[in-house]
Amino acid sequence: GSGAVRADIVRRLGALGLPPGRFATIVHPSVTIPEGCTVGEGSILLANVVMTAAVSLGRHVVVMPGVTFTHGDVADDYATFGAGVSLGGSVVVGRAAYMGMNSCVRQRIRVGARAVVGMGAAVVSDVPEGQTWAGVPARPLAQGAHAVGGRGES
Repeated sequence: GSGAVRADIVRRLGALGLPPGRFATIVHPSVTIPEGCTVGEGSILLANVVMTAAVSLGRHVVVMPGVTFTHGDVADDYATFGAGVSLGGSVVVGRAAYMGMNSCVRQRIRVGARAVVGMGAAVVSDVPEGQTWAGVPARPLAQGAHAVGGRGES
């Protein structure tokens, strides 16, 4: 789901007095977290996620099956990764960004906060904050033309 919605839920729970450190982190048994990789509180990693070296996932990150994180990748809090996403080395994915199923990102690229990358997109240049990109190679969509999951969510 939406990283922005997850962030709002965490904010509201904090306002009700739920202290930090109370959110479960769920990692499927098929996933190995190598030494030097980190996974933040409240994150969920489903089956067959691959992490190589020095990967850092923030708090409340959701990672669907078959995602590959290569050396030095960083995902900020509340980022979402659809099934089959592949990141090259040293990719940075911003806070509450959404990576569509089977999208891929070339090494040393930045995907901005709240950006959306469409299913199957091939990202070869930086995606600015809040923009939606799709295609091969990925390009920005016209303002208001994006839909996450095909239901008009953003």
